[in-house]
Amino acid sequence: MAFYMYETDGKELVKQWPVSLFGNRNGLICNILQQTYAKEIAENREPLKWKMTWQQISAFLNKNAPGNYKRVVIDLKPNDTHYTSLYLIEAIYGFSGWTWTPIMIRLKDIYTDKKKGEVSVERVPFNENAEIIYSLLYMQGDFHDGKVRGTWNAPRPSSTNTPLLWPETFEYFIDCRNETN
Repeated sequence: MAFYMYETDGKELVKQWPVSLFGNRNGLICNILQQTYAKEIAENREPLKWKMTWQQISAFLNKNAPGNYKRVVIDLKPNDTHYTSLYLIEAIYGFSGWTWTPIMIRLKDIYTDKKKGEVSVERVPFNENAEIIYSLLYMQGDFHDGKVRGTWNAPRPSSTNTPLLWPETFEYFIDCRNETN
């Protein structure tokens, strides 16, 4: 999985450069949370239930690179030589506590398994009404005693990197999904 910043004028998305979603230093998620939830982090709320919209991500990216709206696109299979699968991040929901952070990412489908060469990854259509898809991941890290704890990295791809969701976490994600529909 690879993440890229795209600029959009509302009609198309134009690829700019790679971005880091994960990580406790350069990762978008951890950095945006420290700004947006500073009070809750300082109060040591555990678990910290949080939401991050594409508008918040765009505003954060626009601080460092002014211009058109910035959006983050996931290339789900960057090393696949036959197919392209691109998804636009709409929102990220997280549940940080006890040294880990399961997340649910709300995505819009740009391309799913389109043949390479038949579609561009440099300029892609922007479809506001694209199908919504959800992805579940987890990161190794949380906030503790008002500070970042852990790497905030997702595990490497493997057959065992799916998050286990306890009822409270799962119910939170269901509530987040229901809020957006």
